[in-house]
Amino acid sequence: MENKLACLVLMMGMIGTILWSATLLAAPAGESGANPAAIAVQEEKARKIGEDAAGSTAMTPLFREIAKSMNGSERLVNGFLQQPGAASAENGEKSNLQTPSDQPDDFVAKVRQAVETHPSIQSTLYGARQANDSLNEADGALYPQVDFALEGGYNVSRADNRAGADNDPDGVLSVSQLLYDAGETFNRIDAARENVTGSKHAARDTAQQFCLRAISAYFDIVRLQTKVLLAIDNRNRHELIFKSVNDRAAGGAGTTADVYRTEGRLAEANANLTELTGELARMRASYKEVFGDMPTHRTRPDYIPDIPQNAESALQYALGHNPTLAQSEAGTRAASFEYDASKAAWYPKVSVVVEGRQYDLSEPRGSDNEMRFYVRFSYNLFDGGSDQARESRASNRLSQAKERERQSRLELERQIASSLSDIATREQRLHALSLAARAEKETFLTYLDLFSIGRRDLVDVLDSQREFYQTASALIDARVMADLSRYVLLSLTGELLPRFGLEDFGWGMQ
Repeated sequence: MENKLACLVLMMGMIGTILWSATLLAAPAGESGANPAAIAVQEEKARKIGEDAAGSTAMTPLFREIAKSMNGSERLVNGFLQQPGAASAENGEKSNLQTPSDQPDDFVAKVRQAVETHPSIQSTLYGARQANDSLNEADGALYPQVDFALEGGYNVSRADNRAGADNDPDGVLSVSQLLYDAGETFNRIDAARENVTGSKHAARDTAQQFCLRAISAYFDIVRLQTKVLLAIDNRNRHELIFKSVNDRAAGGAGTTADVYRTEGRLAEANANLTELTGELARMRASYKEVFGDMPTHRTRPDYIPDIPQNAESALQYALGHNPTLAQSEAGTRAASFEYDASKAAWYPKVSVVVEGRQYDLSEPRGSDNEMRFYVRFSYNLFDGGSDQARESRASNRLSQAKERERQSRLELERQIASSLSDIATREQRLHALSLAARAEKETFLTYLDLFSIGRRDLVDVLDSQREFYQTASALIDARVMADLSRYVLLSLTGELLPRFGLEDFGWGMQ
């Protein structure tokens, strides 16, 4: 009679939990999260049901130990899911007003240091500096060109009409200043300046992608550490179940098939643990490559940023700050200036030249020198169609740049809409998985109690245990994916680097 009453209590508790879960799933997302106190009450009820199951008089001490292990796994997952920044979100604070100094120092400082010091970012910055050097090179065409030359060789003297070797070289110093080239030089300079701008935005884009990689590595360490602990609990629980089934079989209350089945599930649990341990080791190596040292943190970052509420506001901000789009726009402007420069070939060039010559440098005489001042007018009459080909190439390059810019805008609009959809979907999935994990835990405890009195098969206990483990593992992954999706949106709007105090890399970007 006592066993029947315990079974009835557990069945009623499980039915109540499932009905409560269905009610939450049927409610709008805003309502389900609108009353944290009510949710806390329901969670306390679910925890009490689990404790009642663990303390059921129908269970042997070994089965009670199994039930307590399940409750421990639930606490492990709930501890990981706890949102550190929930208090500020409930108070309505906006992360748009946050500065790096307002954020947790350890996480922000580690990510910022990784971005600032990693070789891949430094390599990109040197590429941007090369573009700046090209601009300085183009600027040089505006200044006088000073050349010195030595001339010597075989010539014909006009004084006595005799040919002979000129073994004594002449020294020539010339200074020329460009006066007019139909705007070619200015257009080349403007194009180089836009290339510098594009290179800086390319460096920002690379830094943003690396920043996302660093953030993901930081989260993944905690995710995998938690999953390894969950897998250890899962393995230990299977060991307890195997011991219980083995004892029952030895006492004649079970079958050899039950022992083999439990042994197979234990081997599966060990395989899962081995795989996760290896994955954690690989992630630790990846973390060291990104951050330069081994991870020491064991909790999720306290800083989870708020995001724009709709696609329109996010896109509007991104149009002025997204580095990929800004790079495409700079490329279009540079191509336009290059096209204008190519059309200058149809016009003449005018420059002024001052030239001084000293004859016979080895035996200079005061009368053996000359000074010339003249204006040079040059105009190409025929070059085999090269000028026309260069102009056509510049025109096609401009058209290509415009299409790339248009494509970048379309992709940005799609990515922002998809990112906002991903955020909403992942939060909803996270909520559903949380309810599922709670219900599956209660199912396992109920089946375990019924199995202890011979009212349920072993396969029901093992299947419910496997379902809980798989759902809890997916729940941990879902929490991290939901958090990371916010950072992805910030990278699209161009806000990611400023949130980590990385607007300037120390090379004068304005």
